[in-house]
Formats: sequence, C-alpha cells, structure tokens
Amino acid sequence: MITRLANGVHVVVVPRSDVDVASVAISVAVGSRDEPQHRAGFAHLFEHLMFAGSAGAPAGTYASTIHALGGRFNASTRADCTVFHVTAPAEAIDNVIRLEADRFSRPVFTAEALTREVSVVANEIEQRFTRRPFGRFPMDDLRRQLFARFANRHDGAATVADLPAATLTDIERFFEREYSPGRLTVAVVGGVDVERTRSVIAEAFSPLVARAPRPPRALEEPARPATTVRHRRAGLPAEAVALGVRVPDPADLRAYLPTLVLAEVLQERAAARPPTGLVSLAIGVDLLGDPLGVRDPTGFVARGLVADGADADEALADLQRLIAAARTGGDDPLGDDEVRAAGAVLGSRLASGLDDVNAHAVALATRVSLGAPTDFPAIAARFRGVDAEAARQAADALTEGCAVLLCHDAPRPGGVR
Repeated sequence: MITRLANGVHVVVVPRSDVDVASVAISVAVGSRDEPQHRAGFAHLFEHLMFAGSAGAPAGTYASTIHALGGRFNASTRADCTVFHVTAPAEAIDNVIRLEADRFSRPVFTAEALTREVSVVANEIEQRFTRRPFGRFPMDDLRRQLFARFANRHDGAATVADLPAATLTDIERFFEREYSPGRLTVAVVGGVDVERTRSVIAEAFSPLVARAPRPPRALEEPARPATTVRHRRAGLPAEAVALGVRVPDPADLRAYLPTLVLAEVLQERAAARPPTGLVSLAIGVDLLGDPLGVRDPTGFVARGLVADGADADEALADLQRLIAAARTGGDDPLGDDEVRAAGAVLGSRLASGLDDVNAHAVALATRVSLGAPTDFPAIAARFRGVDAEAARQAADALTEGCAVLLCHDAPRPGGVR
C-alpha cells in the first residue's frame, strides 16, 4: 500500500520474511528530461552532490557511516527520475532512513564540492563514452532524429559541456525547485516490520518543508518523418547500423507490453538465424533506458555491427527485413508459440529480478515516481498473456523509423565477424 505524508512524500514498505537485510530506495521525480536548456547534465551532477554532505553527516562521512552500518549504496540518474538506494542489515535500516532524510532536508553544498564533482562527472563520462570507439552510438543520434524537444533530444547523463559554468546559486535553486518533498518516494523492501518502518519514515521525513513543485515539463512529440543519417568516423573497429522507432506510451500497458514482447521475439530470431549483414545484434525498447522505468516518449532500438563482406546499407536492409518479416502478411509472421515463450521469459525475468531486495526497492520507488502501476505479478502475468495477434500489431506499428549508419571515415569494404 502506498501512503503519503502531509508534505507530499510517498511511502511504500514491502516486508520480506525470507531475508535479514533491507533496502531503502528514494526516487526523486527529476531526471535528465527535467533539465533546463543550457543546463544539460544538471540532474546527473546533482546526484553526485547529494553525497557531498549534510548537516547531520558532514562532507566525507556519508560513505563511512553506511559502511559502518554494514551497508552499501549507489545512485543513478535516469530520463525521468534520480534514484538513491542503500542496502544494509535489517536492524540498521532505521538509522539508514534517518541518514537519508537528513541529506534530503539539510544538504550542504560548497564551492569545493561543486568543483570536485564537476570533475568527477566529466571523468565518468570520458571513461564510459568518450574513450569508447562507438561512444553513445546509436542513442544520441536516434533521439535527435526522433524528437524535436530539447528534453527528449539530449541525454544529460552523458553531457558535461554546461557543467563548468554552474554556480552554487544554480545548485541551490535546482534543489529548491526540483527536490521538493512532493517529488520524493521512499520505498523500503526487506526484513522489516511495516508499521514500525512507516513510523520511522514519517518521523524522519515529515520535517521536510512542503513546497509547490515545478509543473511537469511538456514532453509530447509530433510524429516526425523517417530519415536516414550517415556518419563517418576515423578509428572504428567496425561499421555499425541502428534503427529507432517511436513506441506506444508506456502508461498504456495494453499497447506497450506487446512491443516489449516483440523485441524479445526479434532478438531470439536474430540469435537463431543471424542476418547475413549483421553481427552482435541487440534489440530492445530502451532508447531512454529501462523500458519499465520511463515515461512517454521512448523508442524501440535495433543496432548491430556490419558483418565482414557487407556494407552498411546492406546491413540496414537486413535489419529492416527482420522486422518486416514479423508483420501481418510478412514472410515469417509471428506465431503464437514463440510469442507466448517470449512473454513468459519477460515475465520470469521481471519476477526473478525482484527477488533481490535492492532491485525490488528501486523498481518500486521508480514506478511510484512515474505514477505507474506497481503490481509486478500482474505485469508479469500481462507479459505472459500477450498473443501473436497483439505482437503482430506491434510489428505493424514499427514503420516510421529513423536509421543511423556509422561508417569508416573513408569508404572501404568489410567489417568484422
């Protein structure tokens, strides 16, 4: 059951009698899509700054305090929310909750911490993206083709250009505007007593002063024409291609889940009968990350490396044929057995993933932040209920796609096996 404190904080506690640990996940309904233009990367930077110290846990003491309690912690910035999570022995969770409440109510931001964390974020992005031959391919390119709004086109988690200009005033305003109690969800999963834990959360988080949250940013996007873009880059280990297509609103599970099942079927087909022009093919509804942790709009993405002896245009044609074959009237229309099997895989993957208390708490907090259903067994059952007709309709809808071809800086045959 989800409850709400007087100041707007959402609370959900799920007891688990089979474990002696527990996880606290706090989701803030602010992600990279909430960043203002010319402040790209602020949500990610702010995630880092929330570990820089608070009135009750001065700079440098948060990690040692959690470790002394026997816990571990992490955080992630997503398109539509930022999630902070801690896992610790169940008997330590009351103290974890109080520590988390302190940094969300009394954070301490300093110029030194800001300078340090801008550098840390820049280094993280360089290690994860800049130094890799394919960088952010194909997500950045596809987002720019599929979307017109800045909120949807940019990826703040991989952006650093605007951050050196950030000031303490910018940071304090971001906290005041975006981290209001009404945007917070506190989820606890594990070996805890529900009523006691709710009481501790209420005691710790009720002092946060309610304030009116900023109105949600407009994310709606008009349909855009299909386009193909070709980039040339030196030093590529292989050429690559990708295709992106808008999908139904994730809030509409009836239309959205069949698209996820379709992606699973296509991935299985590609593994069993690899297209001749492609290798390392990956297919998913993950343009903006976790398909069950995102708002509309998002997209279906298929990407792969160009096979030896093929060229990028041939590889793209192979990718398009793979999808076209699954449509109504296609060369290889979807069958009920393969669709049901794919739905069962997704349902089982969802259920087994939630065996981990940390994953369960993060998923709960995220879904509450999005205003999305949190009955995971029901969602798993809906995956298993998708039939061939629903999946074919999803394939029929994957028509107005945008393609990206990443090619060598000078035309030449070949790629990789």
